[in-house]
Amino acid sequence: MSLKKLDQLRDEYTPAPEIPPKLPLQLDQAAARRLLRETFAGAPDLASAARRGGAAITIVAPDASWVRVMEMVAKEELQAFAMSRGPAISLLSPAMEPADTAVPDDDDDFPPGSTADSVEDPRFPDLDGPPVDRPASDWYIAGRDGTASSPTIDSLEEAAASRIARGVGVIIIGADAADLPPLFTSAADFHLTVPPLTGSMLDQAIATVAQQRPTRTLPDALTAVLTAAHLKMAPRVETHPDDWTARLKRMAEPRVRRPAPGPRLADLRGMDEAVEWGQALCHDLGAFRAGELTLNDLPKGVVVAGPPGVGKTQFIRAVAATCDLPLIVGSYAQWQSAGHQGDCLRAMGGTFAEAKREAKRAGGALLAIDELDSFSSRDLEEPGRNRSYHHQVMNALLEQLDGVHARPGVIVIGTCNHPSLLDPALVRPGRLDRVVHISLPDQAALAAILRYHLGPDHLPGVDLARFVARMEGASGADCEFLARNAKRRARVAGRPMIAADLEAELCPADPRTPALRQLCAVHEAGHAVAAAVLRPSMLVSASIRISAGGLGGVNYRMDGEVLRRNDLLDLIQIHLAGRAAEELLLGAPSTGAGGDGDSDLALATLLATQMLMSHGLGDHLIWSGPVTVHTVPRLLSSNPQIAAQVTAILDTHYAKVRVLLYAWHGAVDHVASLLLARETASATEIIAITNATLHEAQTRTLQ
Repeated sequence: MSLKKLDQLRDEYTPAPEIPPKLPLQLDQAAARRLLRETFAGAPDLASAARRGGAAITIVAPDASWVRVMEMVAKEELQAFAMSRGPAISLLSPAMEPADTAVPDDDDDFPPGSTADSVEDPRFPDLDGPPVDRPASDWYIAGRDGTASSPTIDSLEEAAASRIARGVGVIIIGADAADLPPLFTSAADFHLTVPPLTGSMLDQAIATVAQQRPTRTLPDALTAVLTAAHLKMAPRVETHPDDWTARLKRMAEPRVRRPAPGPRLADLRGMDEAVEWGQALCHDLGAFRAGELTLNDLPKGVVVAGPPGVGKTQFIRAVAATCDLPLIVGSYAQWQSAGHQGDCLRAMGGTFAEAKREAKRAGGALLAIDELDSFSSRDLEEPGRNRSYHHQVMNALLEQLDGVHARPGVIVIGTCNHPSLLDPALVRPGRLDRVVHISLPDQAALAAILRYHLGPDHLPGVDLARFVARMEGASGADCEFLARNAKRRARVAGRPMIAADLEAELCPADPRTPALRQLCAVHEAGHAVAAAVLRPSMLVSASIRISAGGLGGVNYRMDGEVLRRNDLLDLIQIHLAGRAAEELLLGAPSTGAGGDGDSDLALATLLATQMLMSHGLGDHLIWSGPVTVHTVPRLLSSNPQIAAQVTAILDTHYAKVRVLLYAWHGAVDHVASLLLARETASATEIIAITNATLHEAQTRTLQ
């Protein structure tokens, strides 16, 4: 039987394949094709590799929405690209090409030495024999878009390995480099990153689908934030492409990140160390944009630490505005509110993925993580059922920060109130490897901050020094609050702002009773005078102004000093001095010294426990691990001997500070009177009052 007759028999007994109806080309598919063509064109040697077959290729899509649609069109586009750059791709793999043998004619002739039973057409198997194992396609294409339906890393690795071993090319598409199988990525021949969609590419895709171009081209800044889902929803039957682009514009505009109005770094006062870091970042970004640095040369991150209200968030916004970077914000509370632990980790990963997309689009991005000290340090966690939960959340954050999930161009700025509570792994090199501090502003900085928030149109030319002199211990947030309320007062009155508006807001009506105001003044005066006598260099100011932090307070500056045993004992006396002053001047102490973990008693107890269990400054040289205000109750309840020593330290030094304040009774009384008169007092004023009563104190001490 001749080969021709075999062809006829095969055609007769093989049913004709059903040709599925051709679906109309979707705009998202047309755009995906344009994006892939642009990507392929920028890859040297890709065309020849595609013609040879068997290549391994990774593709990072602009975002997760593009993964599936690019899976659908990648093979056809790659084949078209390879054909346009060289010889056509053979439909058969090299192993299936027919051998160089004599070709039979149309008669019953066969190659010399063969018979009808031994001749097979290399294009298809013998009709009576077993089927030939041939690849279903020249390319195996798969994608991971981060959804639950995505194939696992392990399954992709296994599928890719089996295809490559059989000479089949493999393309794996991911929304991010972290979505790609690591083993396949390391073995891949080509690593391709799809660029953002441009206005020109969108116009070409619309022309392909609608057979006409829109009359207006959308800016690249808008098209770059469009997803494949947007392109699916934009077209309407029998409408002009301009209608499509108008709809796309409406969908894109809310997604474009524009710097929020606010100060630039040059406008900030009282945070010199932080501003210096921000300006250095801007310089590095300028070098990157000039081609002198790569994204990997940029800083990885920083922790901005300071008490509430000092302007940590405002600093981050100023960095974003000055450096012209998109700002993405996340926090432990935001991620945890997504649901259970799996939801929390997905929300965290989504925030980092958004930051990486913005960095790729804009050449860098800032990711702010608020309340970083909410992530419990693994060294400080108490045993319990929540410990595993917190460990896994912290481990996930560390994975996002380090090289497991590459984040080129994403600069992470974490904020916290208590840097001592941070997990040490967070601040290792390559993560958030620097801590900058923002303290409460001095009077000169307060005046500059208040002037910024008032603006040039309110109280121009008025010297603000007399106002900020009464704002000792105030923060930048206090200045913003004061200026906003003074402006509102002027608006309600229907006139320009006058100094009296600022004055009225600076000294609002106090809701406390006279007795409560006096108790607050005596309490804070006790702390202030004890600090002025024992450690005057650390005293900043005292206040009885009502704020979010309570009914008053004394501000201290430690300046990173290395403390000895006597220094810690002095600090314990200062923390206990408020209660002692109430007892001495008012006859009995109140509950004001106790309460939560920030109370005077809590901090004094913490210092005494740390001295014995962490610092080796007790009777025995021992380190029992880090001690925090959260772990102190458990440590003392489980170790009666240490608890007895801590109690003895507190009792001894409470008695000592009572003796000290008895000697400086007049100074406490004078400082309390000053606080009652104007609510604040500076360190200079408190120390001057203390020195002025030195002779009286010496006399009372002798008595």
